[in-house]
Amino acid sequence: MKRFLLFTLISVISIAFSSCNKNAYDFSRLDGLDADGSWGVPLVNADFTVEDILNMAEGLSFIQTGDDGTLELTYQLEQDSLISSDVVLNIIKDKVFTQSRSLSIPISRFPSIPNISFDLIKDTTAIDLPTDQAILEYAEIKSGHFLFTVDHDIPIDFTIEISSSQLKDANGNDFVFTKDISAHENNSISLDIAGYEIQPLATNKLQFYIHIHATSTGQAVSANPSVHYSFRVENIALRELRGKVTSFDVDLDETMDIDLGFLAQKLGGAITIYDPQVKCEVMNSFPVGGKITLTDASLRAPGLPASPLLSSSPAVIELPGNTQQYENVSLPIASSLYVSTKMNQAHISGNAVLNPDGMSAPTITLKENQSINFRMSFVLPLKVKIDDVTFKDTIDFGGVDIPDISGISNMLLRLAFENGLPFDMNLQAYFYDS
Repeated sequence: MKRFLLFTLISVISIAFSSCNKNAYDFSRLDGLDADGSWGVPLVNADFTVEDILNMAEGLSFIQTGDDGTLELTYQLEQDSLISSDVVLNIIKDKVFTQSRSLSIPISRFPSIPNISFDLIKDTTAIDLPTDQAILEYAEIKSGHFLFTVDHDIPIDFTIEISSSQLKDANGNDFVFTKDISAHENNSISLDIAGYEIQPLATNKLQFYIHIHATSTGQAVSANPSVHYSFRVENIALRELRGKVTSFDVDLDETMDIDLGFLAQKLGGAITIYDPQVKCEVMNSFPVGGKITLTDASLRAPGLPASPLLSSSPAVIELPGNTQQYENVSLPIASSLYVSTKMNQAHISGNAVLNPDGMSAPTITLKENQSINFRMSFVLPLKVKIDDVTFKDTIDFGGVDIPDISGISNMLLRLAFENGLPFDMNLQAYFYDS
């Protein structure tokens, strides 16, 4: 990038005064000045680039210089987690799975002798997780609850055991829960099953074994005793799953504000920008491919026709799986762009799809924090004159150590400027002592 010399002070002698004397501003004292030969010391050499000036100009930080020295306007749209693994891992979070049973128990099952242990109920039931979005081989539960309710009319104490070989703890042990139930007591039990793993034997089926074990009291039991139990599984969010998943898609519709009004003063109501650049980068950390279809990328303003950046639409971006960094992708870009300086929005729209082949794709493993990320930069090259860009800077060029100033009758400040910018500028400088 071409740099320019903004301030050069050549042959300058600076003397630090302990105080200011108002007579120093009496310029009539310069009449008839007879200057003798003297010597000078260069004190300051300062460079500023185009970026330095534009960065110091409030509100113009989106302007930068291109490789050819012209100015560029850059706007960037960025969408992290355009599709997030949470979309897949939370597919059953809002669903509630329930099962209930009412069991009549024959009187003959109750011993007439007290303190006899016996099996009151052995029952098996199951819940089926939906298969339309995922068929699981394995899943780890991040959060979820199992609720069990039992009510009965049996005048004895018993112990209820609930177990499942399709739910495993972190050590690979089956889910097992036991609870003592007092005579005539109804109970509701809530269990946190976070950290358990789902290992279905059949397609998305979780089977539960209900075992009620009792001890006889010798009391008579009324005719037709019964036990009613129900359970529900809810708020299941997954940390990881392995299996086949359907395709997931999300609409892409993003708008950002832009400001081209500062160009209107010199360029009028509209300009034509040649060779606009659109840089598009994507990252897909899923282990399966995806696709982004852009139907629009344009500059807009209310009441005006859009200025499309794409030379053809739709533009399809194929996303390979398991990319861990942003990668550039090419897009069909218009060779010129007719832009009204009233335009105040950059807009993109389309659709993003994860796993386009759906259930026909191979088995995959999905984990937390996987995502499809998308960002796009609009770079508009311009050759323009910018007015009223203002900045300030202070440069200390004092401090020359001259032990004896009694022999100095006058001094000269000589300023040299070189302007390598593609636009004019005015300078106002103030000199003051410390």
